[in-house]
Amino acid sequence: MKLKRLRLQNIRSYADQTVEFPEGTILVHGENGAGKTSLLMGVFGGLFLSEIRNVGNNSFKLEEFVRRGETKGVVELTFEVDGAEYTVEWELYTTSTPNDATLTSSALSEDVSGIGNVRREVIRILGMDEDDFANSVYVKQGEIDRLIEASDRAEMIDGLLGLDEIDDHIATMKMARRGAGRVEDRNSDNAASRREELDEKFDRDEDDFEDEIVELEEEIGDVESSIETAEEYLDDLQASRANLESDIEDYEDLVEQKRETERKIEATKEDRAEEQRGIEECETTINGLESDIEELESEIGSLAEQIDYDVETKEAAEAAADEVQEEVQSASVERVNRENELNNAEEELVELEADLDDARETLTEHREERKNLEEQIEERQSDLNSAEENLSSVIDDRNEMAVSFLTDVDSESDVDAATLEAVEVQLETLEDDRSETETALAEYTTTLSEREGDLEDEQAALEEAESKFEDRRDDHETLQSDIDDAEERVEQLNGEFEERLSSLGERADKHEIDVSAEELEGVANERIPDLLEEVNGEIDEVGNRISALEEREERLLADIEEMEELEAESKCPRCKQPVDETHIDDEVAEIESDLEATRDQLDERKAEHDALRTRKDDIDDFRDDVLDLIDFGREEVDPTEEELSELREQAADLEEEIENVESDIDAHEESIADLEDEISDLEEEIDRLEGERNELESAIDAGEELVEMFETVEERRERVDDIEEDIEDLEVEIDDVEADIEEAEDTIETLEADIDEQKEVIDEREAALEDAEERVEELEARKETVAEIVGLYNEIEENRSQISENQRDIEHHRDTIENLNEQLDDLRDQRDDLEEQIGDTDLEELEEKLETAKEKIDQRKQTRNELQEEAQELRDERARLKNELSNLRELKERIDEFERRAEWANAVHDELDAVLSTYENVKSELREKYLAYINEYTNEIFRDIYLNSSYQRVIISETYDERSDSYDYDIGLLRDDGMTEDPSNASGGERALVNLALRAGIYKLIAELEGGDRGRLPPFILDEPTTFLDEGHVGQLEQMLNTIKDWDVSQIIVVSHDDTLIHGADHECRIEIDEATNTSQVTMRSAGAD
Repeated sequence: MKLKRLRLQNIRSYADQTVEFPEGTILVHGENGAGKTSLLMGVFGGLFLSEIRNVGNNSFKLEEFVRRGETKGVVELTFEVDGAEYTVEWELYTTSTPNDATLTSSALSEDVSGIGNVRREVIRILGMDEDDFANSVYVKQGEIDRLIEASDRAEMIDGLLGLDEIDDHIATMKMARRGAGRVEDRNSDNAASRREELDEKFDRDEDDFEDEIVELEEEIGDVESSIETAEEYLDDLQASRANLESDIEDYEDLVEQKRETERKIEATKEDRAEEQRGIEECETTINGLESDIEELESEIGSLAEQIDYDVETKEAAEAAADEVQEEVQSASVERVNRENELNNAEEELVELEADLDDARETLTEHREERKNLEEQIEERQSDLNSAEENLSSVIDDRNEMAVSFLTDVDSESDVDAATLEAVEVQLETLEDDRSETETALAEYTTTLSEREGDLEDEQAALEEAESKFEDRRDDHETLQSDIDDAEERVEQLNGEFEERLSSLGERADKHEIDVSAEELEGVANERIPDLLEEVNGEIDEVGNRISALEEREERLLADIEEMEELEAESKCPRCKQPVDETHIDDEVAEIESDLEATRDQLDERKAEHDALRTRKDDIDDFRDDVLDLIDFGREEVDPTEEELSELREQAADLEEEIENVESDIDAHEESIADLEDEISDLEEEIDRLEGERNELESAIDAGEELVEMFETVEERRERVDDIEEDIEDLEVEIDDVEADIEEAEDTIETLEADIDEQKEVIDEREAALEDAEERVEELEARKETVAEIVGLYNEIEENRSQISENQRDIEHHRDTIENLNEQLDDLRDQRDDLEEQIGDTDLEELEEKLETAKEKIDQRKQTRNELQEEAQELRDERARLKNELSNLRELKERIDEFERRAEWANAVHDELDAVLSTYENVKSELREKYLAYINEYTNEIFRDIYLNSSYQRVIISETYDERSDSYDYDIGLLRDDGMTEDPSNASGGERALVNLALRAGIYKLIAELEGGDRGRLPPFILDEPTTFLDEGHVGQLEQMLNTIKDWDVSQIIVVSHDDTLIHGADHECRIEIDEATNTSQVTMRSAGAD
């Protein structure tokens, strides 16, 4: 991978900067804070976008990446991988606008948009994510010791070398193995516990359960009959109770109505008191308003003293206002009149001056006009001669055409103005004939268009039907192929089913069981369980016999031991009496004979027991195979046969549809043939009518041209007359113009005298206007005072209006009180009526009858409930027995299922053990191989850059941590005395050198793992690597960079404020910052150039 171009717009200290990255070693240098690290962050952000926040010790918000004061920043990075260029554009916003990114390249089928999508695509292209990038090719400022000090070193290095993928597989396998173990243990435990549960819970077989259920159902029928009788009597009692409750409810309703009436009486009284309070509030308001009126009248008196008008009353004040308004208007009118008179005088002066100018201009125009008229008379005389010649020529042409057009005109001398009428009559006849022809032609053309449209519709319908026919025929062929496949599958599955059924039949013969497809479930659920029960009984019986024989064997052995003790002492061990030795020998021989016979019987019974166990296992396997065959029929054979049936139905539907489509095709083809014949006939008739129409149009054109010639003759004759009239008019106009010239000269003399008089009038009218304006200002001041007095009178009138409203409110309250009194009388009458109705009812008697009815209902309910409880107990017992029977059957099925699952899990566990062993061996071999390369490449760099003799080499080895059951990488420094020392004991500069060497070594190994193709590997980037290094080791960095270049690394980027590294670089990237604007500027040039 190579960096090609980076553009930073409004990113940190960069306003708008584009940087081109050449190949080779690039030293990025500048003062602290110039923007070096920001440039690298731009590269990182261009690759991994928003993940720039989460790598290493970065800790900032994306908004902080945007230049201060700006709302949008843009990072645009172009890089090359395997010869293909890719461009990432990342847009960041500090506003509510969401950030966005786009990846474009000719190597991509389409542009990639969205932050997440672009980041994932870049990771795919590079083959590493942001963490791998930061841990290998990008040594960030301040993180140079990260690989030495990192607690997760093994995870980092394994991730870079791809070993973490094996760890993922191992973790997945271990999790799966633990799961298999848990499944095996859980199912084994479940099977054992279910067997114990079966022995503890159930002391009966399925037949016993079913017999008890039948007996209970008979008892339930008897009890339910008794319940129906009790409920019929209970219904009669409840009807009687309902009638009594209705009577009591009516009585309680009357009592409640009385209470409600009394509540209304109290509410009405309260409303009456509220109305009385309203009267008092209105009277208080009236007193306040009367006080306000007195204050307003006092203020009016003060204002009246300032003017000369009568304002003692509102009407007088309004009259004064009208009077002063009239005076203001009169004065204003006078002022306007004076102003208008002045304006009129000024306008009249302007008009006089304009009239003078116009008169002078008119005089000049008249003189010019006289000259033009004389020239026009000469021109019109020439026109008259030409017009007379043209008129004669046109008359000759018209006469010739008339003879040709009209058959009844023999010579040109017969043509006159009356001939035009004959031409027009002939022309109308021709136009009527053409109209009839065009109408017929339009009808045929319309019919032809309709038939052509019908033909196109039929052809389209035919094509659609043919296409549909082909589609349906293809669908039918496809469906028939599916049917053939389905029939083949059905045949195969039925064959397999019959084969497996036949195999089961041969095994069933051993157990004397008839097996057929229809009876499989009966065999699995009834016959085989019965047979198993029989075999279990025989096993128990033989087991009891074996136990008895084993006890007999033990007893006989004990007798022999007793006889041997007796022989040793020659005394009976019980009574201590002497015993004959021959008798003892006979007894022992008899017991041994009996023991031998017992052992023979025991061997026979054990053999019989083993045979029965083998038979039981065979029966269990047989039942499992029967159940498997049932499942095979349900899950494989039945669905396939149903699918075949559905396919055949679809095929029948398609065949019917194909027949319909074929009928449609025949119908369309017949319609097309008919339409084509009709169209041919229509086209022939249209051709005939078009020829007839063309002949008529030619004759009409000739007639219209002749009419135009008559009109032209008249126009030419009129033109001759017009020219003669024009000449006469021009001669008259010349005489008129001569008179106008004399009049204009007199007008000019008069206007000059009028202008002098008008200027004197203007001076007089300006003085009159000033007097009128002073009078208007004086009257406006009086008008304002009178208007204020009128306003005060209005306030007094408004207060008096409010007094009247409050007085009306008082009257309304009094009327309301009177109405409320009437309502109280009505409510008291209602209360008296209700009391009379209530007094006739005996509530206690009704309640006693109701109580008696309730007691009888309770007694009958108790009887019914007792019967229902008895019936429910019987039902519960029946349900319990059915449930136990179901549990018994289900428990047996669960035991079989758990045992099968345990066996399967055990097999899976063994397989996963083998896979885990393979993964761990592969990882160990790869880590050992990779460590050898890392040691070699790391020390190659370490020897180049380390100048001291304290340490000979760097040793990277694999260590095992028993507590965490994991491997780690141990880094040590080999001293010159042969001892190994931890890098943490070395100086800061030495640790930095070790880390640089280790980073470079891992970088080279990653490149080697890419198969020697470094097309995808990013440039090696060092951000401030001189930190902690002394001057001598800083100089050795140049040797390190040369070594890395020898590895065919296309780009190495070193960021440093130390200018001494320029000598080892190919290119110098100088970054400077303008302190005034805080803007960074980048200059890229060859290293050492001036």
